[in-house]
Amino acid sequence: AAVWDKVYAPRNALNFGVGADATQNVLWRLDTMDVRDLAPKVTVLMIGTNNSHDTAADIAAGVHAILSKLQSMYPTTRIILVSILPNARATALMNNVNTLIQTFADDRTIFYFDLAARMPAVGDNWLGLGPDKLHPDQSGYQIWADAMEPLLARLLATPQPAR
Repeated sequence: AAVWDKVYAPRNALNFGVGADATQNVLWRLDTMDVRDLAPKVTVLMIGTNNSHDTAADIAAGVHAILSKLQSMYPTTRIILVSILPNARATALMNNVNTLIQTFADDRTIFYFDLAARMPAVGDNWLGLGPDKLHPDQSGYQIWADAMEPLLARLLATPQPAR
């Protein structure tokens, strides 16, 4: 909350993250929530870790479906697609998914942001992850905010692309 309040709340950001979300949950909410009138300049998307029972290709397909839905709903938004973080449940699988989803970036409307690379292994955990070895702790959210800031600031300061 401290990082959110300092970095994102002053920008009138909205957080639609829901614990234990899977790609199909996000797609369902985009179809059923009354959010069509929003006009986000930038959308930050990190999804897929809770689909760990699926294959890498299936998880990537779910991420791609969300990206397509966001682009159809908000044609001028730029999307920062954040890599899935390593975790104690499925690190190799998530690394494979990241390899697939990074190809969705076109650096015009979708920008891949490799947060996982900024959170290396430390003992039996990863830098910035809490004791559950899954969710960022306060330092992890700060790493994320600091590393993403140059890209976010640039996207917010430049005109949105024409479609």
